Amino acid sequence: MKKACFFFLALLCQYSIDALGNPHSPKESDMTSFTMAPKMGDYDTDSSSGAPVIVYLELSSFPLIQDTLVLESMPYFLSRNTHNFKQKSYTQIGTPKSFFYGVSPTMDQVFQFETEPYFRPGYISLKNSAGYILKDFVVLPGDSIMVRVDKTKTLVSFAGPSAKSFQCQYEMASAKESNSFSKPTRFITKSKEDFLELDDYRSHYLAARSSFGGYLDIIEEGEEQVSRFIEDVQMHWTDDPQWERLKQYKGSLNEDLFEILKGEIIGSFYTKLIKTFNRDLYAKFYPDKESQAYQSLMAAYSDHISALSLNEISDKAGAISINYLEFLGEWIYAKAIVERLSMTAAVNAVFEGELKEKLLSQYLANHFNFIANKERYMEKANPEINSVPWRFVFDQYYLKQQAGALVENFAFLDKSGRHWSKEDFADKYVIFYFWFYGCGASANFYEYQISRLQDLLGDAPEVRIVSVSVDRTMELWDLGLASGKYTDKSLLNLHIPQSEVSWLENYNIKSFPHLLIMDKRGQYIGWEPDEKNADGLWKKLENLR
Repeated sequence: MKKACFFFLALLCQYSIDALGNPHSPKESDMTSFTMAPKMGDYDTDSSSGAPVIVYLELSSFPLIQDTLVLESMPYFLSRNTHNFKQKSYTQIGTPKSFFYGVSPTMDQVFQFETEPYFRPGYISLKNSAGYILKDFVVLPGDSIMVRVDKTKTLVSFAGPSAKSFQCQYEMASAKESNSFSKPTRFITKSKEDFLELDDYRSHYLAARSSFGGYLDIIEEGEEQVSRFIEDVQMHWTDDPQWERLKQYKGSLNEDLFEILKGEIIGSFYTKLIKTFNRDLYAKFYPDKESQAYQSLMAAYSDHISALSLNEISDKAGAISINYLEFLGEWIYAKAIVERLSMTAAVNAVFEGELKEKLLSQYLANHFNFIANKERYMEKANPEINSVPWRFVFDQYYLKQQAGALVENFAFLDKSGRHWSKEDFADKYVIFYFWFYGCGASANFYEYQISRLQDLLGDAPEVRIVSVSVDRTMELWDLGLASGKYTDKSLLNLHIPQSEVSWLENYNIKSFPHLLIMDKRGQYIGWEPDEKNADGLWKKLENLR
């Protein structure tokens, strides 16, 4: 029962939206060479056609509280793991001459931004000290927008030439948030009845269901879990309340912009569903192909996921839209793992042009540290990616791969203050297990996987399990060690100091628990889905040794 509870808590143990690992890494082959061709889909990249985006913003509060505003301009999107936006930050308090702008010098701050030139539709975000005011809003080259944020009344208003576009996107974001808020949180457990028998859970559950405050939707693992997924995937993106908002603006928006925003809705609607299929359901049920749950899941893939239309928007808009590109990446990944295709074969069979190049580059950016054979994948994808900037992104990962799959050096601390580096693990296979205090999924993984792996390995001299805390303070690490829920004294217990946080970022370690395996030569070792547990890891290490 404890294991089932921690499955739900895994949702809370993420530093980003990305889930831990992948259910399968498609195999690749063939060798090719590099090429370069500066092109960008159907949009003109001549410098004379580019135009900046102008943003004028009033930040109002009473009494006036000095704040900082940051503009993030993102002329193109590839992956959440590839940060390509530029930031500009200003703090400008209203002055006695602010009345020329029609604002009060005692209540308002005035900001004005001008981005670098955009040569095609892109994105901007605005945030202050409290967080994002506008997140990933689509802009066209030359857009000009006036924004007023009343912090006292929590109101956002728009004016200027691009006001319709921003008002539409703001209403879409509100509709999305409202729809998400209205749905109950889902909890996956082995047995609903066993869970409700714990403490006074049943009384709280019944009280929540009968109250205005909402309730928890408890779903049992297996057939019920798959059945709920099928109900979700049978819905159509036009059921999303964002679509009703967007339709109201159809005659007021640029056609390209309307197509991109339509792509945002489609992508947002399907991405989460297919991620659930790829990372949770398929990885869980495919080992038992005779089970009813697996059979139902495969029927859902054939009838709904595989059959999804990819012609709802133009390829031009699809290559720009953030959410739509993420949806295509998850969709083609599902096709590759279910139909046992290499990722390059799956992409080449369906896509062409810029979309093909972006999806091949996106897969590399999203899964670089988990592709079982990165060298073969990059050799196969290499001749397919020729356009700027995807060629540049690919080359960056190529250089990273050429440095070898060597794990970068590190300086982790033990309780005595000693720094441990790669040299201290020479001639050993090392399993680095990353966790943090308060992460239920990490506690669950330690109890059911790490402990068992210790038993399976016994006193194997060539293998070492290293427990690494990513807690932000030593005090939190101490609490985790003292609890005995995340590690024990028989393991080497280390902590990552703040000076080494960039090391985590280099390996995209954002969700926990996380494993990184290093071989005797200090190289990173990838793994398959059935190896992400004690028995699978033990068999892998046995084969390597």
